[in-house]
Amino acid sequence: MDFHKIKFILNPRAGRKGIRRKILATVNKILASSTLAYHIELTQCKGDGTRIAREALAEGYDLMVAIGGDGTINEVASALIHTPTLLGIIPTGSGNALAHELGLPMHISGAVRLITEKKGRVKELDVGWLPDLSAGPAQAGRYFLSTLGIGYDAYVAKLFNEYGKERRGLLPYFYLALKAFLQYRPQLITLKFQGQDIRDTFFLVAVANIKQYGGGAIIAPQASPYDALLDICLIRQVKFWQFLYHWPKLFTGTIDKVAFLETCRTPTLEISLPPNTPYQLDGESFSDTSILSVSVLPRALKFYAP
Repeated sequence: MDFHKIKFILNPRAGRKGIRRKILATVNKILASSTLAYHIELTQCKGDGTRIAREALAEGYDLMVAIGGDGTINEVASALIHTPTLLGIIPTGSGNALAHELGLPMHISGAVRLITEKKGRVKELDVGWLPDLSAGPAQAGRYFLSTLGIGYDAYVAKLFNEYGKERRGLLPYFYLALKAFLQYRPQLITLKFQGQDIRDTFFLVAVANIKQYGGGAIIAPQASPYDALLDICLIRQVKFWQFLYHWPKLFTGTIDKVAFLETCRTPTLEISLPPNTPYQLDGESFSDTSILSVSVLPRALKFYAP
């Protein structure tokens, strides 16, 4: 699939301080000698990525490039589900889970040249879908490309979004991860999938479309965005010493060998939560429902990959 008209959607708050100027200079310099038509637009607030992408669809753009982290990518991609328009990514976030999973260049210039030199290929990715059950037949809801999480990882995401906005990066994230472990109390959660009805107090429920959270932390080593399945990772209880001892296994891809982690695979899943329980989608925190009806949309997103 070819493309001729590109919309770059930049989150100026993603990544390290001062990255915005470098990104703009790099994009403009590389595209100056290209015949591709392009426009760069900056997001100002949450939800802008989806709005800008939808407007660009109506204007005939055939490639939308999200410049930012997993939250920005999620917003832009949410406007492109089941459309012929391609998603491109220039990763500048803290974790960059999807970019790592898909083997994208981590340097700005490399990611831009992948697009301008047209040496990539189109892949069709599965997408996680979380409908708004109160919206009736209107098909309102949210998507996730990487993970949906309830319990500990959702609490970490909540802390990171509340306190880490001005201090992005892995070190603040690790600090908040340890703080969250000491503060978080497991919740009573009900899971229904493939004829099973599981009700228990869980430390973690992760629904993974890809292997990792970001920053190299691999929660579901067998997950794939091409298999039309979601990998469910369950931890009921874990002691602090176990948490610290097994933490490195997240970064070696062997966490699924740990006895207290249960895994299974399913295309659909229903999760019941206590009211106001936080959950995270691609690192963004929410707490607006007590029933999550989760499914996978096979090959729903066209992506421009190496």
